[in-house]
Amino acid sequence: LELVNAICEKYPDVPVVLMTAHGSENIAAQALASGAASFVPKSELAESLVETVMHILMIAEADARYRQLAGCAIKTDFEFELENDPAIIDPLIEMIQQVTMGQGLLTNHSQVQLGVALEQALSNAMIRGNLEIKREEFPVAHRAVVAERRKEAPYCDRKVYFRALVTPELAEFTVRDMGPGFDTSALPKTSAPENFRHGAGRGLILMQTFMDEVQFNDVGNEVKMRKFRSGV
Repeated sequence: LELVNAICEKYPDVPVVLMTAHGSENIAAQALASGAASFVPKSELAESLVETVMHILMIAEADARYRQLAGCAIKTDFEFELENDPAIIDPLIEMIQQVTMGQGLLTNHSQVQLGVALEQALSNAMIRGNLEIKREEFPVAHRAVVAERRKEAPYCDRKVYFRALVTPELAEFTVRDMGPGFDTSALPKTSAPENFRHGAGRGLILMQTFMDEVQFNDVGNEVKMRKFRSGV
């Protein structure tokens, strides 16, 4: 935990990914709150570490060329109807980061954490929502499974609705899929150690940790997330 705090203070552009195991769960929760970007359970290290690191690096490298222009915006409101193609998630997140950073809404660490939360929400909507691919099939075989599932009915007709409303004080996001949803009463608690140990509900934990407000509809196929200006 001291190492995470030191990196966040001295090297704010360096994202931190944690490895969690039995006995380290409480530290992991504190580290995420202190600025770490994500975590991978030790039991899933071989399957998930490389992909997690690659996603974090892409999220952390948002292009700064448009930030000056974005800083002139009073309010930015985007609406998208997305195909179930994970390849479009990173460019979309980069665009959102350019806007939020340009308006001075986030610090460097908050920017990465925002990107992680959005990536998890969009991936869950596409992969587990619209395509109904179970966690045990993801991420090891997800590329082949996703490509095949996208061609099949009814999955091929489903889209992900995404809205981003950004002002200098607040960013609000809506992600909605056309899948069957899930039981929202079973949402993982960020304070439950076993969730850090096994990785079940990892995306939901990251979303709840990195966003200031997270609210699902009754069906479980729509989530609204809010992030307030850093320090507000």
